[in-house]
Amino acid sequence: MKHEAAKIVYEKRLAPALEAARAAILRTAGSLDEQANTLVAETFQPDPNRGYLDAEERAWIREQAKTENGYAAIRQEVETDPVFAAIFHHAKPRLLGVSPEFHDRMRDIAVRNHLPKAQTMRDQSKALTELAPNYESVKRGARVALFNQAVADQAGSRVDL
Repeated sequence: MKHEAAKIVYEKRLAPALEAARAAILRTAGSLDEQANTLVAETFQPDPNRGYLDAEERAWIREQAKTENGYAAIRQEVETDPVFAAIFHHAKPRLLGVSPEFHDRMRDIAVRNHLPKAQTMRDQSKALTELAPNYESVKRGARVALFNQAVADQAGSRVDL
């Protein structure tokens, strides 16, 4: 009788509550990521009044990318100059003459150094996204701890006189 009651509690209350919590965590993670991306897009938006200067900066990046210590020089600028970081962040790697991997790393550095709030949101989003799959093991653990499926099924098949 206890196993049958525990099965009902698990199936009707606990499992749906755990699934709702997992879904809420994923929604929050998605929302944080979206907010971070919006903040980055707004902050690193190209300035139409700086078109010529931005083109000069991109040309400098292309030149540096061909030199032995060029990537280090580019990284230094991305880390210290928010305007340069915005130019780098917005441009495509092929237009800058850098590898996509280097471009991605520099974009991450630009956000970390110049938009700590966005970086915090991204970190929180990642942590929540990594937490969500744990809810499946919590559900399995709760099911095992609360009742034995075979006993619960057997209790449901008994005949009362």
